[in-house]
Amino acid sequence: MNSVKIVASEPVEQAFSVQNTRFEELHMNQISATEKVFRVAYMCAKENLPFAKHPAIIACHQLNGAEMGSLLYSAITCQDIVKHISSEMKEALISYIKTSGTKFSIMIDESTSISAKCSLIIYIRLVFEDEVTNYFLDLVELEEKDGRSIAQCIIQTLTDSGLSVDLLKKRLIGFASDGASAMRGIYSGAATCLQEILGMEFCTFHCMAHRLELAVNSVVKSISTVSHFRMLCDEFHNIYAHSTKHLLQLQSAAKELSVQIFKIGQVFDVRWLMSSYSAIHAIWRDLAPLRVIWLACQQMVPQQPKTEPSLSACTENSKPGR
Repeated sequence: MNSVKIVASEPVEQAFSVQNTRFEELHMNQISATEKVFRVAYMCAKENLPFAKHPAIIACHQLNGAEMGSLLYSAITCQDIVKHISSEMKEALISYIKTSGTKFSIMIDESTSISAKCSLIIYIRLVFEDEVTNYFLDLVELEEKDGRSIAQCIIQTLTDSGLSVDLLKKRLIGFASDGASAMRGIYSGAATCLQEILGMEFCTFHCMAHRLELAVNSVVKSISTVSHFRMLCDEFHNIYAHSTKHLLQLQSAAKELSVQIFKIGQVFDVRWLMSSYSAIHAIWRDLAPLRVIWLACQQMVPQQPKTEPSLSACTENSKPGR
């Protein structure tokens, strides 16, 4: 009976194959246009462009002579296309993990949004084509921030994605996060609870980038000179980020010198290296118009001693040899 069914199914498969080929031939232009629309949507997501830009980019392609069809031109459609592409990419990742037999680790980080919603981002780290690669898996909302709730959320997300508990016990070899007690606590951290729930052990890692930030932040606090320089950067930020008058003065000075000004950001305790570099780079690029303003403010100090005190102090500190 089984052999008869197999023989009977071959003509059916051939018929389906022929029909698919004919369908593709008849609708070749529509399929090609749809592929182009999908590529534009993928580009919007990859380059962090608003979905509202999707129709404008398609219109530009049409002006250049590309055939883009007559449908799928809206921000909502772009959002749906991106969701479809992401689900296909996620399915391909899960399928590769299942079929390749490769080991993998997970990297997680927790963050709170402006609307006070706590979310958890999950990455999968594995070897693909002899190269260690990180893949985004999911972004999920957390109802509780304790270690056990985080561990249960991780397992639920992985199983919903198609990775069974048995597969996790065989393939999961690593866990990386920041050094928060909710993540790496010895007794009730997410890593400890995850090992208890799965009944297995794996390697846990404290994120090296986070450890570097903590080390640098500790050094900065212990060196008074660097702390004073950070205060100076913060003072620049407060002057030009919170005062339209001062910002217009800086823009006017930059226009006279024919230079472009850079936004002076704030130096944060977290990600200190990047924020301090950005602030110092902006101050250095804005140094010429800043000095023009400082010199002008110095001349105003005798007539208005209570005006621009911070700018006057900055001028004194910016002189050569200080």
